[in-house]
Amino acid sequence: MVGTQKAFTNGSLQTTSQPLDVAISGAGFLQVLRPNGEPAYTRAGQLKVDPNGTLTNAQGLAIVPQITIPQNASGVTIGENGVVSVTFPNQPAPQEIGQINLTAFINPTGLLALGDNLFQETAASGAPNEGRPGDAAFGTLKQGALEGSNVQVVEEMVDMIAAQRTYEMNTKVLSAADNMLQYLSQAAR
Repeated sequence: MVGTQKAFTNGSLQTTSQPLDVAISGAGFLQVLRPNGEPAYTRAGQLKVDPNGTLTNAQGLAIVPQITIPQNASGVTIGENGVVSVTFPNQPAPQEIGQINLTAFINPTGLLALGDNLFQETAASGAPNEGRPGDAAFGTLKQGALEGSNVQVVEEMVDMIAAQRTYEMNTKVLSAADNMLQYLSQAAR
């Protein structure tokens, strides 16, 4: 095997009903800031708020651009277009506090996997292209859901069985050829 490639096709959306969970439906990655100051990219949308009110991913890395949720906010809404709004007690109208953007790459399979669902830009991936969810080549966000695995279990099982059958056939051919050579060598004596 020469290598493997990541498939960034959409997985099934699983409803969580958690207000800070966002699934990306379509192309794009969330950008986060690593501790060394370099950007990383992820499709994992399980967001949370750190003690300072900053919106982060599950590992505590701040979303870029940074969004701060006020301490007295009673509800958070994330629109399909990435607009983040909060509601306050005694104020029925939501107040817009930020924008979650998505980042796309010409060749997302060229991204370098860092672990923890984080990826880094490489020369093979091309330069990042940032934009609003729903625009041109970017997917949309779905609040209260997470993206599941994009692996098709039945298809992978069929492929594995086909590979196993091919291996068994090749083994039988080699065994038959070995028996023929053995017979020929005995006949020549």
